[in-house]
Amino acid sequence: MRELVLTQYFSRRFAKFQKKHPELLEKIEQVLEMLQINPYTPVLETHKLKGKLEKRYACTVAYDLRIIFSFDPRDPPELAAVVLLNIGTHDEVY
Repeated sequence: MRELVLTQYFSRRFAKFQKKHPELLEKIEQVLEMLQINPYTPVLETHKLKGKLEKRYACTVAYDLRIIFSFDPRDPPELAAVVLLNIGTHDEVY
């Protein structure tokens, strides 16, 4: 199982998002659990980003909710920690 590393920015955004949308908390927790087990699970729709977010990935939590993350390059690829960078709507994170 991969380690989840929360950046300060992600933690602040998550706290704000949680206050605005408490109904999505359970879904977010499920997605974080799936990220630990297999970040490429088809349900997550994980995809590599381009442009200014190159070397980062996004996964879908709900229709318009995304989590942006990267992998810790110091770890072996198959066990690399998932570094959580941002959470929010499509327009907020891109």
